[in-house]
Amino acid sequence: MNYCSKYRLSRVQRQWLAASLFGLLAAPFLLMTSGNVSANQTLQDHQRLYALVSEFIKQETGQTAHIKPLNSQQRISKCLVPIEVDFPFNNHKTVQIQCARSSSSKTPKWKFHLQVAISQTLQTWRTNKALKTGHLITAADVTLASYKGHSFGQLLTDNTSPIGRFTKHPVKKQGWLRASDLSKNVQVWQTKDLIKAGTLLSGDMLIPATVNQRQASANVITDLAQIVGKVSRYNLAAGRAITQQDVSGRQQVWLAQHNLPTGRTIVANDVYLDWRLDYQLRQPGFSDISKIVGQVSKSYIAKGRIITAHLLRTPYLVHKGSVVRLTITTTNLTISTDAKALSNGNKGDRVKVEVLGSGKSREGVVIAKGVLKLLE
Repeated sequence: MNYCSKYRLSRVQRQWLAASLFGLLAAPFLLMTSGNVSANQTLQDHQRLYALVSEFIKQETGQTAHIKPLNSQQRISKCLVPIEVDFPFNNHKTVQIQCARSSSSKTPKWKFHLQVAISQTLQTWRTNKALKTGHLITAADVTLASYKGHSFGQLLTDNTSPIGRFTKHPVKKQGWLRASDLSKNVQVWQTKDLIKAGTLLSGDMLIPATVNQRQASANVITDLAQIVGKVSRYNLAAGRAITQQDVSGRQQVWLAQHNLPTGRTIVANDVYLDWRLDYQLRQPGFSDISKIVGQVSKSYIAKGRIITAHLLRTPYLVHKGSVVRLTITTTNLTISTDAKALSNGNKGDRVKVEVLGSGKSREGVVIAKGVLKLLE
């Protein structure tokens, strides 16, 4: 007789033993599962926080954003009240998330920051063809194109021209140019001879030269197209590398032909067209005379002064002291009476008037030349 036959268990005993063993094995699993459920009920879901931030940015900026995720192991107690989201600083690079009451007694309140990158559309430089190492970039090699995203990195935008720079390594066709694609050598443009101030610059006045970027001015011009057609601001010695400060664009603007008194309605003979350098224009001038003629001078304008928008105003529809029509409109009837305007006004302005005959003071809104609608 062997051991098993000697200690043979009955059917009921075997069922009891199997149930006991199952209970012992299942207990840790049940404890683990219940622990996870309990933790999930008391911890804040990270994805929910990201969704709140995305919705907030969309409402505030109308753009989408990339959110730098939290550490996946970071445990945040569940918020029991609405979570507050805002931009804490004077930029859109950081979002603050805070909870006024959480499920944790140790940290009843919490607040932290998330780094975000809002999607933007920028004009950046893109290659038209594949470029080899040491290639001198010309205007035919690149074009400005719209780049939409949030990972701009070192992308060259329209503020930094790659023309006149050399490639550091091969760049593929239709590739977005980055600062790291360019070598330290640049092509600059130097004057052949002395150029006097006020000279209109042309290509035959300049010669190219290759220099190390460290030896060149930070504002040196590498694109010849940014020089030709502009005017020298100073006397430029022979051999000087042209910088942004050395040249200025020019444009034609309208100037006063003679002294113009305050309140004068401008006519064509009051102005003349002439060239002025961009840096001389503190405010934009007019290139179209139709935007000047018929306007009224707000103050005295001296002969030769550039005509700008802040010097002019539109003519008044109602003049102080003039007789105007004051109208009252009902459902089926419009009544009008004469009144004297007590101030000047343009369309939409509120103007006080004195009703002729009665001498009563009323207020109306200018709706046309010499016509006001009574304010009740």
